[in-house]
Amino acid sequence: MKDMRKIVVYGILGLVVLGLVGALGYTLAFPDKVAKITGHDKLLNKPVEYHEPEVTTIPERPTADKIFELVNKERTQRGIAPLVRVPEIDNVTRLKVEDMIKNNYYAHRNPKTGRGLIDQTYVDNHCKEYGENINQDDYWTTRPEDHPAEDHVKEWMESTDGHREAILNPRFKYAGLALGWRTESRFVTALHFCEPL
Repeated sequence: MKDMRKIVVYGILGLVVLGLVGALGYTLAFPDKVAKITGHDKLLNKPVEYHEPEVTTIPERPTADKIFELVNKERTQRGIAPLVRVPEIDNVTRLKVEDMIKNNYYAHRNPKTGRGLIDQTYVDNHCKEYGENINQDDYWTTRPEDHPAEDHVKEWMESTDGHREAILNPRFKYAGLALGWRTESRFVTALHFCEPL
């Protein structure tokens, strides 16, 4: 009885192996016929579709120089003289940006000290009136449609809190601007204005 079972099992295995070898031999001998039977002939004759990868450009990283240039562009387009960038005012804006980043705030006055950082000595000696614009934004490298510097200035120009008025104030002749990074993608700016004595 055991021998009979072995014979049956080996017989079935032999038939399976023989069938697989036969199918493989037929596939190798007649690939076109096998493709037609299985429907793969349609796939074999289908042209390969190739799509060009979409080319994206990383937006230009914003800089203080670029933002200052765009601020002056807003003025000159309206017939207002461009602001003159003064190193002493630039230095004060840099201190303001560093203070906002170091003390983790975004305001015209440091919430701990209550102080602004416009240098009173410079203001008293050189300015009849002064002003300050601040802003913070995100820089995305995954959105090629973004224009960080342009968008930054656009926010000031669309503001109803006096930012636009300060940029377009013809009495302001001198200015300084600084930009700093809170994170890899988050930046903050300070723009100071001065009406000379």
